[in-house]
Amino acid sequence: MNLEPLAVFLTLLVGMGPVKAAIVYLSETADFELAVRQRVAVRAVLVAGVVAAILLVFGAFLARLLHFTTGALAIAGGIVLLILGVRMILGQGKPKIEGGPPKDPDALAIYPIGLPLLLNPIGIVALITYSGSPDLVDIGIVAVAGLLVLGIDLLAFLGLARVGRLNEQVVSVTEIVLGFLLAALAIQLIVDGAVEMGVLTTVSTTT
Repeated sequence: MNLEPLAVFLTLLVGMGPVKAAIVYLSETADFELAVRQRVAVRAVLVAGVVAAILLVFGAFLARLLHFTTGALAIAGGIVLLILGVRMILGQGKPKIEGGPPKDPDALAIYPIGLPLLLNPIGIVALITYSGSPDLVDIGIVAVAGLLVLGIDLLAFLGLARVGRLNEQVVSVTEIVLGFLLAALAIQLIVDGAVEMGVLTTVSTTT
C-alpha cells in the first residue's frame, strides 16, 4: 500500500479521535465522582484500543471469512451511526437519571463512548482496509499512528474528567448539533459504501 504516515494519522484521528465522544462523555458522567469519571475514560480508551488492535490484525481475515466488503461495512456502520445521531437529536441518546436505574459507568465506557463514538465506523473501515496490507511496515505505521491517537484520547478524556457538570442547556444544544453532524457523517458513509458496492454511481458535472 505504501501508506503515508501523516495520512494514516489524520484518518485515525477522525476515526478514533476524542471529538465525537467528548460531549457524550461529559453529559453521561456528570454525576459521577472524579475517580469514576477517570475510570470511564481509561476503560473507554482501552476498549477502543483493544477492538482497533483486533481489527488491524484480523480485519481482512474476518472480511474474507464472513464474505463482506468494506463497502458493506461502511453501510452497516453508517446505519448504526445514523440511529445514534437521530436518538441524540430527539433527546433519547442518554438514559434518564431521575426515576430510573443508575447508570453503569463500565457499560457506558463500552457503549456509546468506546464504541461507536470513540472508535467510530470510519475508524473501523479504515483499520480493516489497512489490515489487508501485506507490508509489515504499513502495519507498523498504522499501529504507531493508532497508539498516538489513543494517547491523545486518554489525555483529552482525563482532562475532561475534571470539568464536571456542564450547563444542561449547553449540553442539550451541543448534543443536537453533534447528532446532526453524526447523521450527516452516517449518510456519507452509506453513500460511499453504496458507491463502492456499485449500487450507486458518482456523477461528475462539468461547466
